[in-house]
Amino acid sequence: MSPDRHFSWPKGSSPPRSSRNAVAADCSLGRTPLRRPRGATFLRRLARDLSEQRKAPRVLVRRGVALLRAEPAILRRQTGLGAEAARAREVLRRVAGLLAGHPHG
Repeated sequence: MSPDRHFSWPKGSSPPRSSRNAVAADCSLGRTPLRRPRGATFLRRLARDLSEQRKAPRVLVRRGVALLRAEPAILRRQTGLGAEAARAREVLRRVAGLLAGHPHG
């Protein structure tokens, strides 16, 4: 991948074939879903959503519980498509390694 080309997906958007498309385009793009404790993710998401006050608290709790239950299946699906799940600390190490070798880093 050339240094001036960047790939990113907006929060909540993860096209299922993105990894395959990147490989087909001969790009070295890694996709890494974070492996976190599900309860911690639920609480972080709920706190963020409550502070934004975009929906009623009851709706946010129901949505959060649904996502909490769906998370293992989502992670299995992403890893099945070629993504490599990792903890946040490992992802930060990988990013630091990439930036160390980048001419603008």
